[in-house]
Amino acid sequence: MDLFEYASNLVKNINAEAVARLKNPKPYMLEEGVDGCSKVTDRGERTSKGSIYAQARRDKAEDGEDYGSWEYHYSPEGEQRTVDWMLQNDPLYFTKHIAGCRNRARGQVLRMDNLQDYANEQLFGDK
Repeated sequence: MDLFEYASNLVKNINAEAVARLKNPKPYMLEEGVDGCSKVTDRGERTSKGSIYAQARRDKAEDGEDYGSWEYHYSPEGEQRTVDWMLQNDPLYFTKHIAGCRNRARGQVLRMDNLQDYANEQLFGDK
């Protein structure tokens, strides 16, 4: 396996993800070359994409987008899935995921509480 080619593909994927999801992708873009490849091999792809996904949720919060359009990592498929998709297809996974996020939130508790309220309304109806 050619490690540089592998890292180069990761950099391209990370950059494409940033452009597709963020209003301002520039701070999250990696240089396509030796420097970018070394950063992605040091940090890993998940760390870079995780910060892109977190910023995308912040952008959606600032724009007042519905919680159902927010995306989180859905581990069984290793994909990003919207809240509405998870609530319809695997609500148990999503509620466990939200509980785990709340436990490590560090300043995200209000958002997680709002998201939990949204999930409860979708699953069980209005209060």
